[in-house]
Amino acid sequence: MKHRITLTTEEIEVVAHILNHFTDYMCGDDRPDHGMGILKQYREANIGIEEKPSYIKATLSAMGKFYRFRQKLRDKKLNI
Repeated sequence: MKHRITLTTEEIEVVAHILNHFTDYMCGDDRPDHGMGILKQYREANIGIEEKPSYIKATLSAMGKFYRFRQKLRDKKLNI
């Protein structure tokens, strides 16, 4: 079954970037400028600051969309 979620251009860019580096990590790429090295930069940019950078906002927004849609599918599957 196929589904559609509407994402902004910035959300697509940041999710693709994160998935690319997550895939690098999963495949064993431990270089500091790939995989976990890049993903750590997202975490560090999100911790300890009040005003989040736009790419962090886009990450959180996209994840919210995925999570809410996942919940909707689960509820539908359970007939809630």
